[in-house]
Amino acid sequence: MPNNGGEIATLRSRETDLAEALLPSAEDVTEELEPRDRFLIHAYLVLACAMIEEFVEARFRDHVSDATAVDPDGYSRCFVTLATKFSDDVIGQNAGKVPIASEAVPTLRGLYESKVLTANNGIRRRNFQKLAKPVGLHPEVEDQCEELLAAADVLGSKRGAVAHLGTVSEEIRPDEARKLVENVLDEMNSLVDVLC
Repeated sequence: MPNNGGEIATLRSRETDLAEALLPSAEDVTEELEPRDRFLIHAYLVLACAMIEEFVEARFRDHVSDATAVDPDGYSRCFVTLATKFSDDVIGQNAGKVPIASEAVPTLRGLYESKVLTANNGIRRRNFQKLAKPVGLHPEVEDQCEELLAAADVLGSKRGAVAHLGTVSEEIRPDEARKLVENVLDEMNSLVDVLC
């Protein structure tokens, strides 16, 4: 199993590097933000969200991958829900026949990665649920990650306007942008705990 504590520390370090590169310092920020500063702050939000999304997707990928290695004859419950979701695909890839478990599991893992993880998932609650439902973890994610999901919804909504509309009309101060991201990072262990 991967060292998720170390991976969270690496994610925090990358966020710090990103903040130092893009966010204007408090001393440089005037009463009203200059257009350049607005763009830099929003660029920080978009890139921080991308880093978080990548981290979350990697944790779900690891969860499914680890489930195949645990016990080759007693597969994890995630494969029951994956088999339900992708049954037609698995049978179709097996010449119309139901494959044995040892053949179905690698196919299911590949289908999860290609049909769920490679899409642009985002970081809002519905995006976490989209990743969790196919592997049967949506109740646990909803119950044990409420603070993470709430913080991710707030961050995702701030990121959404600039990423999808190309607008920076909303003024977000550098310390506010940083706090939005830190709120998500502070709760990331709850997801790691569910996936372990």
